[in-house]
Amino acid sequence: MVRVQNHFDILAWVWVSEVFDEVRETKAVFESVTAKPCDLTEIELLQRQLHKEVKCKKILLVLDDVWNEDPSKWESMKQPFSAVVVRSHMIITTHDENVSTIRANKVIRLGGLPKDDSGALFCKLILPNNSCTETELVLVG
Repeated sequence: MVRVQNHFDILAWVWVSEVFDEVRETKAVFESVTAKPCDLTEIELLQRQLHKEVKCKKILLVLDDVWNEDPSKWESMKQPFSAVVVRSHMIITTHDENVSTIRANKVIRLGGLPKDDSGALFCKLILPNNSCTETELVLVG
């Protein structure tokens, strides 16, 4: 992670609501970029301020769990990033292939974790000191 941090001037991550709202999403990006609260409520002003923050900077922005398929809203979201440094990146995660084809220059399809790895990850993250084994897990549902 340190190599990634050193490679970019700004690292930002935003969860995008299923019900896409340009003001809310732009404000969330602004707050993630600046690490400061934002009281702005007009999209044009938000975009200008965001543009000032990212201008001439190398950024990595992750927009997580995007559902909106409207290309015009996507174009509006991209406007503040018109002056970022080359080799900046915007990563979009989605469950919807239509979203990925509208928004992405390159689509990478990720498969799920194999069952064994999923159980091991669950044990490691949820239970203290890796105190369970997958054989102790009970199928629910």
